[in-house]
Amino acid sequence: MSSKIRIKNGTIEVEYEGTEEFIKNDLLKLISSVSELSRKGKQPPPGEGIEPPEGGRKEDEKPIESKISGTTANLAAKLNCKSGPDLVVAACSYLTFVEGKSSFSRKMIIGQMKSAAPYYKETYLHNLSSYLSRLLKGGKLNETSKGVYSIAPPFRKELETTLAIS
Repeated sequence: MSSKIRIKNGTIEVEYEGTEEFIKNDLLKLISSVSELSRKGKQPPPGEGIEPPEGGRKEDEKPIESKISGTTANLAAKLNCKSGPDLVVAACSYLTFVEGKSSFSRKMIIGQMKSAAPYYKETYLHNLSSYLSRLLKGGKLNETSKGVYSIAPPFRKELETTLAIS
């Protein structure tokens, strides 16, 4: 079973997704290390410091760099948004490219959908499970853990190209 935890203490933030065994056996050491670094006011240089255990998401810890900017509504316009699944993609694009998140919850997707008022319809919220399922089956999204999603890498490249050109 996979578990996820995020710890933020001052300027230091550690995110882990992996086995429950790590959380049961090594979480206390991780919290101590983060607390000690924070107390000393030091942040490890990039690529150094606390290494994730086997199965951790080392690549995902770095924020995603992007030249794409704008609101969810701006991205929806660039993507020619006409349906609920289109708005889900625009919301996920905002979270990925503008906010730099490697994964996001259903709640975060809903928040971004609602922020794109010109495109949002209340029925989209009622059909969100269906939209997410369709996007998962279509290879546009991945479900990294229960209720947590990310844009699938091939589709991400397609979106980056579309949004950077528009």
